[in-house]
Amino acid sequence: MVPSAVNDDTLYVAAKDNTIVALTAAERPSASDRILWKASLPEKPYSLGVWREIFFVSSEHGHAFMLDSTTGKTKLELKVGSSLLLPVHMRSDFAILVSLGQRRLYGVDLRNGETKWETALSRAGGGTYAHGMVVLASGKKEITALDAETGEVLWRHLAEKSPVPLKGKSSVFVADIQGIREYLPPKPIEEASLEKAEVLTQLAFSFVQLGQLEEASFYAQKVLRDLDPDYAEAHYALARIYRQRKEEKNALNELMAYYRLLGPDSQRAREVLQEL
Repeated sequence: MVPSAVNDDTLYVAAKDNTIVALTAAERPSASDRILWKASLPEKPYSLGVWREIFFVSSEHGHAFMLDSTTGKTKLELKVGSSLLLPVHMRSDFAILVSLGQRRLYGVDLRNGETKWETALSRAGGGTYAHGMVVLASGKKEITALDAETGEVLWRHLAEKSPVPLKGKSSVFVADIQGIREYLPPKPIEEASLEKAEVLTQLAFSFVQLGQLEEASFYAQKVLRDLDPDYAEAHYALARIYRQRKEEKNALNELMAYYRLLGPDSQRAREVLQEL
């Protein structure tokens, strides 16, 4: 199977000569006009993924490459472990990567490529990111949560039979035969991030009202890129920005994200449906 990834209207494909090709889905006069960029890599790409402006490529031997998703320019090359790396969580300056072959989890600073923390995994799989935590199965009857920034253990949930973690709106629930227990995220990190996200989003809305769309976009994108990719109001701010720019497709994508995050039972979500 040829490795590929899709983001909005762009398709990324790994070619046989270790080249990544980015193609637009938009109508163009010829097939060659659909090529946005090409990037050659020193190793065969095995896994591809895209997170906003970051395009992630990994090989089978512990190498990973961070490319600019819009230009194909290499931003960072990593060598972590000696087997395939897959991302568990990613933002502009930090990533949590899992080495499947070595069963290790890494927190990596994407500004300089340094490993901030690493830990061994007792089972296969890299876990799930939720509200500043990495939640993973550490045994047949145990769930463990790590602080995403430091790798330190925050809590362990031990059950009589296989427990199941569930991501809530602002916490994590673990269900087992004895019931359901809620675990809160690291409070100082969560509260500070939430407060900052609210302030920056309000700034974005203020600039929208002033008609300063470049400034508005900067603050809304900063919230989603650096603080919380699921912060609903920032998506709505971007939808309003795109609407004013007459970029209807992008506006609809942001409105759909806003609707999905609010949930179909929300009154505000039903109002948003009228805008779709």
